Amino acid sequence: MVYAVGVNRSEKSYLHHLPLFIFMFVLIVSILITAFSYPRIVQSIQESNVVELIRLAKERGESPVGVTKVSLFYPRFHDQSQSVEYVEILTQIDGRFTNHLLLEHLLKGPPRSALKEGVLSTIDPRTKLIGLSVSQQVAFVDLTKEFLTAHPLDTDKSIAITQIKKSLQKQKEIKDVILLVEGKVFNQTNQK
Repeated sequence: MVYAVGVNRSEKSYLHHLPLFIFMFVLIVSILITAFSYPRIVQSIQESNVVELIRLAKERGESPVGVTKVSLFYPRFHDQSQSVEYVEILTQIDGRFTNHLLLEHLLKGPPRSALKEGVLSTIDPRTKLIGLSVSQQVAFVDLTKEFLTAHPLDTDKSIAITQIKKSLQKQKEIKDVILLVEGKVFNQTNQK
């Protein structure tokens, strides 16, 4: 003898469609919440002037968030007078650590597009940035010992130092630069 225990057909049909009913209920509630809050959201956006700020930034050609334009300075030598002119090259940097990335770009040497302007770098391309910190508007830059490698046009490293200082001091939060090599303060007089 078999006893039929369970749910009748109408209850079975209801349980089968229960997920669909729940989905429809959530969808309708979401649409109602959106419909009632939409005017308030629009009003908040208008009051904050965010749209106007975005429009003005586009008109001025400002960089997107996270992209910064920085100035890198590279020397250009004049044959006749043996004088040095520092050429400012604008470069875009992606990221939050602008000063650190600026120095890493500078240490790599001038971009190809700048080479046609006759610029070069007297910093040995093997030089790496060990560390950079800024305190009271003074940047402390620690470089590897490859920085000490002499360049025929810059035996005392004065051009390389000026190149680093000009590039960093173009940043508004840096007024002076102290250079270290492998953790020791670099002294030009000891290098001659």
